[in-house]
Amino acid sequence: MTKEELVDLVKIRLGDKFQIAVIEKALGRAWNQILYNTFKNNPDDLDLYVKEYYIEADSITADENTGIYSFTLPSAISQLPRFEQIRNIRPKEDVTNEFSIVSLSQRATLSNLQVMDISEHRTLATIKGSKIEFTDISTANITGGLIADIVISFDGYDDTDIIYVPSGQDSDLIRMTTEYLIGTPSESQLDNNTNKQT
Repeated sequence: MTKEELVDLVKIRLGDKFQIAVIEKALGRAWNQILYNTFKNNPDDLDLYVKEYYIEADSITADENTGIYSFTLPSAISQLPRFEQIRNIRPKEDVTNEFSIVSLSQRATLSNLQVMDISEHRTLATIKGSKIEFTDISTANITGGLIADIVISFDGYDDTDIIYVPSGQDSDLIRMTTEYLIGTPSESQLDNNTNKQT
């Protein structure tokens, strides 16, 4: 089902009470909750929800004073534990150098360890707002740009993108979206296309 079809499904269920933009925001909240509930303990299957982006070299900035590189995320990301929403970042021309996503404090600690001095294929990166910051990489490794595999938020999907709802969560997604919009609905508030005979 595409994003547009999913929005239409909710709109049909609720009737003409809400604008499309409002339904999309509620769906986005429900979508993020569904992903979090489904994958908080086992993120291995998140790869199905990844969008791959090419980050051009000229969009990567460098702070010469700190040695920190950064780029702006190409889309809003889902909120998941342990930085699981960033599945992979790597130089386009050096697939062996995958970035390790860590917290700011972890990056500070790990950068001072000697093991980082001898590791040619480990780049530490952190999520900082809408940016990814990273260190420990040679400029030559990023001249061809980066590839970023990201679990984006619902807002980041185009209308024609297929939305893969986790198995068994379809009803929960619709129910949660409806509850975000109107609370727990009574049957009289829903348009179930049922013709009641009197």
